[in-house]
Amino acid sequence: MLTFSERHEPKRVRPGAYLEDASSSGISSIPSPSAQLTLEAKLSTSHNRSPTRMPTVKTPLLMPPPETRMSSLQHRLAVYKHSVTHWASLNRQALLICVKLLIFLTKMISITRPCLPVATREVFEYPLFGLASLELALGTKMGWRYVSMFTAVHVFVLLWVINWGGGLCVRSLRGEWEFD
Repeated sequence: MLTFSERHEPKRVRPGAYLEDASSSGISSIPSPSAQLTLEAKLSTSHNRSPTRMPTVKTPLLMPPPETRMSSLQHRLAVYKHSVTHWASLNRQALLICVKLLIFLTKMISITRPCLPVATREVFEYPLFGLASLELALGTKMGWRYVSMFTAVHVFVLLWVINWGGGLCVRSLRGEWEFD
């Protein structure tokens, strides 16, 4: 018959290694929880009395090496790099849009700036504006491979027009512009 303490004692999960050892040694019955506790207590005390056990030496934590200007700078740079990459990962969409807007503005300047104070020839200006605007309108839906392809087409057309296409700028009908 079970005693009061055995009835209210929580059930313990027996480790698998103990069960394997018990079955391999020929013990057919599993010991009661109280017998198991005494067996575990005997095993733990026998390990503590072992003469081969080395005493544990507790070494105090050492102070870090003194900080130099270079190590301080390296640490600050690592912290800044981490902060910037974390901020960039949080604001990735806005950064991509800003980069694409910057590419668009660069393309517009490359079309209009070489011809100042005269205008760019419309036959080249409008298609290049259209391609750059299409690239900007598609925004983040277009991968970087397409962005680089559109940029290569833009540069190729500009180089071809300047070198072999008769020039990018409109030629004045009167010969030269007159400034007062």
